[in-house]
Amino acid sequence: SFEIETEIDADLQLALGDNGAPREGPYADIRARLQAETVRPSGLRWGVRLAGGAAARDGLRAAGGEAACRTCPQAGLVTGLYRAGAYDPADARARVSQAEVYVTQPYAELRAGIGETAASGARPAKVRAFRLAGADGPLADPTGAGLSDTGLSLTSPALTVGVETRRLVGVSAAASYTFDGSACGLDQCRPGPSGGIDSIWSAALSFDRRAPGDGVRWAAFAGAEFGAVDGPPSAPGLALEDPWIASLAVVREAGGATLSGRWLVTNDGLSHGRYEAASASAAYESGDWLYSVEAGLGRSDAFDRSATTLFFGASRLVGRNGLAGAGVQFTHSDPAGGRPETRTALILETGLRF
Repeated sequence: SFEIETEIDADLQLALGDNGAPREGPYADIRARLQAETVRPSGLRWGVRLAGGAAARDGLRAAGGEAACRTCPQAGLVTGLYRAGAYDPADARARVSQAEVYVTQPYAELRAGIGETAASGARPAKVRAFRLAGADGPLADPTGAGLSDTGLSLTSPALTVGVETRRLVGVSAAASYTFDGSACGLDQCRPGPSGGIDSIWSAALSFDRRAPGDGVRWAAFAGAEFGAVDGPPSAPGLALEDPWIASLAVVREAGGATLSGRWLVTNDGLSHGRYEAASASAAYESGDWLYSVEAGLGRSDAFDRSATTLFFGASRLVGRNGLAGAGVQFTHSDPAGGRPETRTALILETGLRF
């Protein structure tokens, strides 16, 4: 017989802002997950994982959105940044984000099917007041100017085979291979210049252990991805290159407080296309309340722009399944050929967890 676990998250975000923020709204996001597992008499475990959802957001294709510069490349293969007017805004979408079979042996887990890369799956989860909004990532940025995304991957969930070792003294290693990358998923729908990203190798090393004495939990992560691209030059003098990503993260949890730092660098699939992002966050959980402070930095050489984002938020449980919160976001951006500007947004988010 199978042991079945299910989980559903549904979130809605409203925002009020100045200087062009928010873009469009409200933002809605729903996710569903199912895992079915059975154990053989020999002790071998195997099962299936299914996940998917739908997102109606602000039309952003990536953190930072479009860049108003004439000499920019048409698009970055990894970040999804693109030259203004080159592509239409992203539409509302529904996707299958996971459909894989896995087998767990005493020392490793093998998986195959639609899923994340090894590096994406091994990153420590973010602890923050909101699920949709924050200083790190493009999920639903009401200012439209935030440029920090340390969770980038060369592909959205796609056909992947992978292996991950069981933790030994807190340490685990993982590797995966994705045959044909996907540019459009629930979290990001990057515009695609000629030539997709294929043959993606991903590897990660992670540590997660709670000290038996004081109960402090430490988590750390290092990951890398490499892919192959085949396409014409993106712009005169700026050719496409095989893309790569390297990223790091560290998390410390003690009592109700969680501190984390994250960093990512990539060539964005372009010559001279270096993109770098970093973030730091602090969260504190007290009873039904969760408070978080986040800062994110992003810089793109190819699109000659940078941005800094600060986010302050608080949320609380409402009844058994509800969640409600409020926060404020400040984003200072320095676009190519334009004046630096600061955008502010007041954010309200509510959700249900089942």
